[in-house]
Amino acid sequence: MSFVSNIIINLRPCNVVNSVVRWASKKAGGSSRNRKGHAPGKRRGIKAQDGTIVTQSSILLRQLNIRCHPGLNVGIGKDGSLYALQPGKVLITCEKFQPNFDKYWTDRVYKSRKDNMVNVYKKYFHVIPEPLEPKFRLVDTV
Repeated sequence: MSFVSNIIINLRPCNVVNSVVRWASKKAGGSSRNRKGHAPGKRRGIKAQDGTIVTQSSILLRQLNIRCHPGLNVGIGKDGSLYALQPGKVLITCEKFQPNFDKYWTDRVYKSRKDNMVNVYKKYFHVIPEPLEPKFRLVDTV
């Protein structure tokens, strides 16, 4: 007998040959996305800073409570967000607050402080429209 045939005869079958190893197709562990029990953020805050140029109906500020108030050419939504009524430049000022309690949102927010509204200063958002003079051209019809 040859050396190779002697080795083949003495080999015994092994159980490991028939078993299959399966590797994981995904990494074990949690995911950082779609966490249960955690709602996504509402993206509140200032959207247009002082001095930026905005278009009509663009959002200037998203807020939960009424912290900043609408000024010149600025409207307020029912969720408290401030938006531009005209295109122009944003101006943010700190002014003495003189509430008009005939408006719904003012009465709702400041109802408990109605008697003590002396020297209260609030942040106001204004939109200053661009001047119309350079947009027109004088044409002689003579």
